[in-house]
Amino acid sequence: TGWNVENSRSGGLWIGKDGTPGGSVLDFGVNKRQLFVNIWRHSSFRKAFVEGWRTARQGALGDEALAASVLRRGEEIRHSAVRDMGIWQGSPRCAFWGCCHPGDAASF
Repeated sequence: TGWNVENSRSGGLWIGKDGTPGGSVLDFGVNKRQLFVNIWRHSSFRKAFVEGWRTARQGALGDEALAASVLRRGEEIRHSAVRDMGIWQGSPRCAFWGCCHPGDAASF
């Protein structure tokens, strides 16, 4: 069980009875990875997905609009973001798995 491509996709690590991340396994009941692999094999699905994606990426969700929104919002929340990074920078944030490079979780 796990999220690695080579592993089963019928379950994933979940919170244990004692609250420990990764302390239990959540059973999905089906192999979700195989489901989506099979869906992508159908050309009609791929075509509908591409059309939907292109439609959704217009207007408010277009690249230019999103970039402008992020820049504008970034200025509005800069003070809070700097404060929050200072508060949380030293905390362990690797969640369910041990980090190979723990410092990366605190590098913004």
